[in-house]
Amino acid sequence: MRLDFYLETIKENLLYPFNNIFKVVIIGVLCFIGSIIGIMLQALGIATNNVSVLLLTIIIAMIVLFVIYIFSGGYLAKITRTTIETNDETYDLPKFDVKQDIIEGLKLIVIAIAYYIIPVIIILTIAYVTNLLIPLVSVLIYLSSFAILNITTVPMLTELFVLSIIIFLIFTAFFTVAVGRFSETRELISALEFKEIIGILKDVEIKDFLVNFILMIVAIVILWLIGVGITFITGGIGVGFVATILNVVLIIPYIYVFIFKSIGSIYLESIY
Repeated sequence: MRLDFYLETIKENLLYPFNNIFKVVIIGVLCFIGSIIGIMLQALGIATNNVSVLLLTIIIAMIVLFVIYIFSGGYLAKITRTTIETNDETYDLPKFDVKQDIIEGLKLIVIAIAYYIIPVIIILTIAYVTNLLIPLVSVLIYLSSFAILNITTVPMLTELFVLSIIIFLIFTAFFTVAVGRFSETRELISALEFKEIIGILKDVEIKDFLVNFILMIVAIVILWLIGVGITFITGGIGVGFVATILNVVLIIPYIYVFIFKSIGSIYLESIY
């Protein structure tokens, strides 16, 4: 059955990071160290009670984090490229190349901005027109901090939330094809040729693409829920910091490695 093939592909992609889990952990450790450096620099700036020093430390922290995330993004893009170039018969994770990975990471940022700026604008515009912009900001602040959430705003945002998911999934499909095309051609411009990307999606084996894409999204949600579950469990027994470290160092980088491996597989099986 074709379903068996789809499930086997998703299984291989889920197991792929374990072929060299050390490299996955390296990405996580770099991000964790970058976050710690950022926190320490900002704490130093606050301790000096000097606005200029505080601004300087914030800028330095942002630069450090930016470089680390760019490097990580470039490495993830390399995973997609390796998957396509080896016809999905790659088993080990690619080698690190700091200079090349940073360059590729910058290109990936451009692609992400190009494909996600539109849905962000659409959602913010809808929120503004429907007077849900302030409630939306309140929810975002609540999710990123310990701010108090006005519970009466939650029902108002349900439809916007569902619509946002649909919009982002649509543009993520375009982003998936764009990253695959970029990985295949090694040219940034090829990922930004929107007419070509739309043309590829029109000619795609839509069944293969949708099934692979949906399975990838489902797997991501399950992995995310595992991370959330670990956070609740460890928080309940007073060792929440363990979940934080585990999520940053292992679970989150694992999810991203899986995503970019899956992008390569989807591009190969449905498009290439």
